[in-house]
Amino acid sequence: MGAVLACGHGAVLSHRSAAALWSIRPQVEPDLIDVTLRTRAGSSADDAVSESIVARRLPDDELTTHCEIPATGPARTILDLGSID
Repeated sequence: MGAVLACGHGAVLSHRSAAALWSIRPQVEPDLIDVTLRTRAGSSADDAVSESIVARRLPDDELTTHCEIPATGPARTILDLGSID
C-alpha cells in the first residue's frame, strides 16, 4: 500500500506485486514493487517510467481494490504477467 500511496492518485498495484496480492503467484523479489500509474492521455502502449512503475491507460473494469489496496484485477494481472515473463 505504501508504494501505491507514494505514487499518488491513479496508482494501482500491478504485475508481479498484484499477482502476489491475488495469490496467483508468490512475490519473488519482495523489494521490487510493481505499480501502474493510470493515465487518461498518451498512447495505449505501456510507457515505462522506471523498472517497476509503468504509466498507461487502463479501463475502469480492469481495476479494483483487494485488502483495501488499489490493484489491477486478476484477469488484467495475468495478462500483465505474460508481458514480463
